[in-house]
Amino acid sequence: FSLSSGARFYEIKCNPILEGEVAGVSVFIRDITQRLLNEKILKENQQLLEMAQNLAKIGSWHYNLETEEIKWSDSFYEIYGLTKDIKPDYKYFLGHLGSEVESLIRNIILGKSDAFKNNALNFQFYLPTSVGKKYLECLLYPVYDENRKLKELYGVFQDITTRKKAEIRLKDALEKEILLNIE
Repeated sequence: FSLSSGARFYEIKCNPILEGEVAGVSVFIRDITQRLLNEKILKENQQLLEMAQNLAKIGSWHYNLETEEIKWSDSFYEIYGLTKDIKPDYKYFLGHLGSEVESLIRNIILGKSDAFKNNALNFQFYLPTSVGKKYLECLLYPVYDENRKLKELYGVFQDITTRKKAEIRLKDALEKEILLNIE
């Protein structure tokens, strides 16, 4: 549907007015055209974001320290080689990062790290997954409360396995060439 077509959508609620028996009906009518249009636009934007994340091999996540709620994007599951029946969980998430990255994130959350000097942190690491070893690049972004206490943590992982493997092959080839030139 579109507003340009001139179509309007309404929500209609009818409730009986009871005084022992039905004495009348109250009717509530509300124009919901704009709400439906906003929902359509939101759905299209979500689909576009999912497609972009899949194409770029990017997965995102959000961790709320106050509620301990963690959310993972669909692409996050795919990068980790997980099925969507696995419920996002802080301990599971940290336990699958590798000890060095797990320690870094745990220290950030506990306030024992000043890693966010520029208000974001970027690093690379490799991850053993159910579908093999993957190289990931990570960008972490913190959200603080008014007392500068960490409140939320956003993260984006990009699967850079193809690029890393190409770099390794290139490095190996260059080392071989240097060795051949020495002999």
